[in-house]
Amino acid sequence: MTPFLTYGGNAIPSKENVNLFEKYDFGKGNYAIVGLKWHDQRHELQKEMGNFYTDDIKVLLELKQKWITEEPSPMFACGYHFGIFVVKDGKELTSFFINVEEGCNTVGTECGHFFFDPNKIREFKNKFKRPICRNITFDTLQDGRNCVESLHKNDDLLLFLKPEWIEYDGEFRFEVECNHGVHNRDLIRKCLDRVKDQVSRNYPGQKFSLTDSGWSEGKILIKMNSSKTLYDLFELYEINWEWMEYAPSLRVILKKQNILNSVIKRLTSPCIE
Repeated sequence: MTPFLTYGGNAIPSKENVNLFEKYDFGKGNYAIVGLKWHDQRHELQKEMGNFYTDDIKVLLELKQKWITEEPSPMFACGYHFGIFVVKDGKELTSFFINVEEGCNTVGTECGHFFFDPNKIREFKNKFKRPICRNITFDTLQDGRNCVESLHKNDDLLLFLKPEWIEYDGEFRFEVECNHGVHNRDLIRKCLDRVKDQVSRNYPGQKFSLTDSGWSEGKILIKMNSSKTLYDLFELYEINWEWMEYAPSLRVILKKQNILNSVIKRLTSPCIE
């Protein structure tokens, strides 16, 4: 999962501050906030807090009241220490990412980047709970998809970080003529839309997604996520990087250990922690 970077360079968002949970009615229940250590794992606050969550309505409402950003910040190249996920009934609604390093202290949101006081995290140390975090690998894609279906039916699931293999079997890449000038994001987006339309017309009913993964001399390198069937049929463009089937693994965030054990027992091929 990649944090969104809405504003490039030193552009400043227009909003003065953001209430990070403003649009969620936590009082209705079935919500949780999950915090996971992200990227660099060496910061003292990461060691102090660990991974955390709360599904307590009182704590959620207090977080909503207090987790308000400071003024807008430039988009520093600082990385992130915590990923924060808002979930409801085991499904992710949104996420944002926080840097707690002195000199950065920022949060990246869909509204832009803002300064954020790390003490707002530390303040809730004794109110947060510790989740169970497990990385699971599977023998086959179908085993992984069966596991996901089982997890969705259990109330103790907090979150799983959604991998591409849930929807697609693998990926491949091909080049497309796009422009002959400088790198231009708007033009690249139009090229992707054009290719998407071509694929949809030529291979109706096939599920796929496209992202650009490079640009050089007027061409873009496109990554396509798809089924193996679509890859075998694909003849629109010359394939530069051959098919790579996904190796299914899953990071699961739980309230209790026992649900993972029960899910594993129901699989055709057991998970391997």
